[in-house]
Amino acid sequence: YGTGLDPVDLLEATINVSDQCYQLGKARGNLLPLLQKEMNDRVGDKEFLYLQEEQQNTIGIAYTEVFPRRKSFLQKEFDTKDDLFRAVSWSCMFPFFATPWPALLDTSSSDGFLPRVMVDGYFSVPRERFGCPELDDVDRTIAISVFPKDRIKMDAFADEDCISPNPEESCFSMQDLFRLATEASSREELTNVFEAGWKDAEGWCNKEMNRQNTLEKRNRELQREIDDDDDDF
Repeated sequence: YGTGLDPVDLLEATINVSDQCYQLGKARGNLLPLLQKEMNDRVGDKEFLYLQEEQQNTIGIAYTEVFPRRKSFLQKEFDTKDDLFRAVSWSCMFPFFATPWPALLDTSSSDGFLPRVMVDGYFSVPRERFGCPELDDVDRTIAISVFPKDRIKMDAFADEDCISPNPEESCFSMQDLFRLATEASSREELTNVFEAGWKDAEGWCNKEMNRQNTLEKRNRELQREIDDDDDDF
């Protein structure tokens, strides 16, 4: 999204990764190298320039350093494509799943210190945020999850502050979603998840508009009551 790529192109990239995982026999241990290939193939100079000129400081990528110090990061500036690709890779490094290893080593520093040990941004925040980073200088944070909010106990967010499936209406069970997240899946299944996500977002937007209209109506009524009280005096 931050590079201006069409969401349908990103869906195709996901399908490509899944197809190659199937050919390799499994997703576990193969995801990150395949993701890196898709980034190299799809994010060229034009897309990176778009990120720098149009999206700089508005797109953040969260990841965690576990050694030599424990520290959480939300990187918003990217000097080169390699800088961007490294941040995405660290952010997707779920131990023993994205690759066969527990973490990634950051050897990009030239200051002579020990390599940093990096893992997924999920580990950068409390469990109840389910990987959603804590943002500064914002009035409101809207979380997005492919899993139903209540089922994963994403308690850091109110219902109106989270876009996620309604388990009573979703065509995917939790078992289906975990399988799709951890195994090679078909084009049809991944396309259905993609379309369901758009539907969830549209539903949230409609509810949010109704909620805002209700709040505005209550505020107008309250203001009229205040004005009436002032008139009485």
